Amino acid sequence: MIDRYTKVCLTVIAVSLAVIGLKGLPMVDPARAQSDIQKIAICSQFDGKCAKIIEGELAITAFLTNSK
Repeated sequence: MIDRYTKVCLTVIAVSLAVIGLKGLPMVDPARAQSDIQKIAICSQFDGKCAKIIEGELAITAFLTNSK
């Protein structure tokens, strides 16, 4: 048999866990997409030349070579 003290302790633990679990629910903000367009540049680390977009396609004007 479970005595009264154990029942009270388990009830307190259960209520505390429920409060912790339900505490932040109304405070959650809905997720929103970013409205601004983020521009990036793909550039060479060696000479600073960057790729461009020409007619909707990525165009790389120079090939990178490994110089030793």
